Amino acid sequence: LAILGKQTNKDYLQKLFERKDPQYLFWAIDFNRSHHEYHSDFYPGIISLIKSENIILSQKAVSYFTSDLLKDGEIQKELARVTGDVSSQNKFEIIRKFSELHHVNNDAILILMLHYENQQIDSGLLSYVIRLIHSENMTNDQIVKRLKKLSKDKNLYVRNLTKEKLGPENNTY
Repeated sequence: LAILGKQTNKDYLQKLFERKDPQYLFWAIDFNRSHHEYHSDFYPGIISLIKSENIILSQKAVSYFTSDLLKDGEIQKELARVTGDVSSQNKFEIIRKFSELHHVNNDAILILMLHYENQQIDSGLLSYVIRLIHSENMTNDQIVKRLKKLSKDKNLYVRNLTKEKLGPENNTY
């Protein structure tokens, strides 16, 4: 494996991803994790693997995205987009990873909130999404508008969470 690692290049990695064989994909994900110079070329493919029906492969793809990588707002948005189409376990894991960040991109938060409206995440996961919203996110009119809409949701739990997040000055009962 050491020899293989030394001779691996972008073209070889591309061939591994194209083969779609889980064993090769596991190796390629691990290789990317330790060779950051390939990250920008292959992270979109790794994100798509999160949707894999192979649970172990999809979890491996989720685990690739560390807190350092998630500082990138574009990666946050891409992960938020796929969250609606993945297993419940991966939905939770992605949102949990976001909770480790000091700041989550406004667009990523809006996408996750939209997943609730589209019934792609449940109220329990939405509660974690709402906890991602900090004061700097509350300056975004779209987030506040979406929270106000959710404060009138049919689910009492969701209404209470969003009203608490909005605070008394923004509540419209």
